[in-house]
Amino acid sequence: AIGSRWLLSPIVQSALTTLRLVNLEVLPAAPSLRGLPVLGAQALQLVESLRDLCRATLRASAASHSDLQAPEMARIRRVVLEHLVQAEDLGGGGDVSLTRGSAPRALQLAEEFEDVEGIVALAAAGDPDRLEELMAAAAARGDADVFLQKALERFLCVPALRPLFFRAIRRFALPPERVEALILPYPELAWVLEMPARDDDGDDAIASRWRGPLEAVARRATSGALAERGSATRQGALAALAAIAHRAGGGSGVGGADSGDADPAEVAEVACLGRLQG
Repeated sequence: AIGSRWLLSPIVQSALTTLRLVNLEVLPAAPSLRGLPVLGAQALQLVESLRDLCRATLRASAASHSDLQAPEMARIRRVVLEHLVQAEDLGGGGDVSLTRGSAPRALQLAEEFEDVEGIVALAAAGDPDRLEELMAAAAARGDADVFLQKALERFLCVPALRPLFFRAIRRFALPPERVEALILPYPELAWVLEMPARDDDGDDAIASRWRGPLEAVARRATSGALAERGSATRQGALAALAAIAHRAGGGSGVGGADSGDADPAEVAEVACLGRLQG
């Protein structure tokens, strides 16, 4: 990389890391700042100076590696942002307006230096409105946009963020085939796609509307249970979901003589055997 032997040599990187760690060491935690406005102001200045140090480090790395997605650039960026997040997590450096988990300075640098995964993680934790703005802009650019793809993958990967995935696919009206491709590794979640949106009609209409989705859920869960080989617990959960959906849907449409599908009871037996073998 250009200039890497002097601009970001091991000695320079070690010195910069030490400086960041010293900042973290002397930064007081939020509880100790209560009733001490002068100390709080000093702590805030310390976080700001750490942010400037982190930006200078990332600029040097970007100048050396040219490509913001180069492996070494990504490694340095990850470590630098982790240190800044730690500083902000101590309480925002005295900024009591910040909520727990919010790291606006780290998010700003993640955006500036195009850390897609960092943007998604930081914005989801501390600034959902900003994440919505970025996703809307990404959706407007088309299906090939990397940010939107990474955001949706991140939502599925982290259980606490999964509601954001289903909210996003409805808000941005993603094509069904793209949603199917994203959710394919998570068959235990695919049933959510089949749920009807509203239940504001009479009982008969509701029952009729739910029958089809429940049969689809049973089929998805059955296929997922039969295909699952890595986790007996996951296979058992999918088998249970298949049985529940099958029964709730009236016990038809899955596993019938002409359907070509496995019966949920048979899937449950397979799951039991899987647990015994495990």
